[in-house]
Amino acid sequence: MLSQGSLRHEIRKGRSVVLQPAFVHVDMSHFRRVLVAGDVHGSFHLLEEQLAALQYNPASDALVLLGDLIDRGINSNAALEWIDKPNVFRVRGNHEEIAAMVADGTADKKWALKSGASWLYEHEPDERKRIAVRLNDAPCALQVRTPGGRDVGMTHADCPSEWAWVREVLEQP
Repeated sequence: MLSQGSLRHEIRKGRSVVLQPAFVHVDMSHFRRVLVAGDVHGSFHLLEEQLAALQYNPASDALVLLGDLIDRGINSNAALEWIDKPNVFRVRGNHEEIAAMVADGTADKKWALKSGASWLYEHEPDERKRIAVRLNDAPCALQVRTPGGRDVGMTHADCPSEWAWVREVLEQP
C-alpha cells in the first residue's frame, strides 16, 4: 500500500501546521474495482452497509475516501481504524482541518462544536493532537489510475475544471 506521506511540522505564528504531499499519484490499475465514498461524517455503519451491498472485498478492491470522515455522525473515532485498513486511500477534507484547529487551540470552540467536533473535545488535549495529525496525514488531491487504465482526479470539494492546473499547483514544492 502506498504511504500517503510523512508528516513535517512547522510553527507559523504560534500555530502548528501539518505539511504533507498535497498531490499524490496512485496506480490502482491492479485492483478489481475502485470504490469511492465521501463525507462519511462518522457514520461508518452506513458506509459498511453500502460496501456490503456492493460486495466490497478489501483484498481485491480499493476504497477511496474523499474527506470529511469525522464530525456529526455517531462514531468519528472509527476514522482512525478506517484510514489504517489495507487498500484504503483518502484525501483530506475541511472537517479534518477543523480537527487540526481544535487540536492546536486556534478553533473558535462554539464554531467547532457547531461543525460537529464535540467528539474531539471528549479527548484529552494530547490525544486531540495525535488524532488531528493522523487525520491530516493525507493529500488534498489524488490522481488515480483505474483498473480500466484511465487517470481520474479526486478531491474533497469542488476544483477548477482544468485538472492539469490543479496538479501543477499542488505538485509545486
